[in-house]
Amino acid sequence: MGEVVIWGEVLFCIDVCMDFCALYFTAKLLHLSDNLQRLSLGAVICALAGVICTAVSHTLLQLAVSLTALLVAAALLIPKERRRLRSLLGTVMLFVFLEGCT
Repeated sequence: MGEVVIWGEVLFCIDVCMDFCALYFTAKLLHLSDNLQRLSLGAVICALAGVICTAVSHTLLQLAVSLTALLVAAALLIPKERRRLRSLLGTVMLFVFLEGCT
């Protein structure tokens, strides 16, 4: 099989849009913070993790980067007084589901 060229900036821009939409609907469905700055930061973090995972071929590193980005993005949505392990996991699961739908 030949080489595959992936344009990182195009992947990043598309992923930011998809992540922002998924984070926005996650925040709305769970009645969390819909602050545009937090949503944008979470989308950029997830998109950056996606580009890093595409560029790196080490599976364990991809898993660590993806999990860290998901947890950080979810933590940005949840207010500090409601930030518990259960709400964090629920937010991550809904975000992953919505991300898969997009």
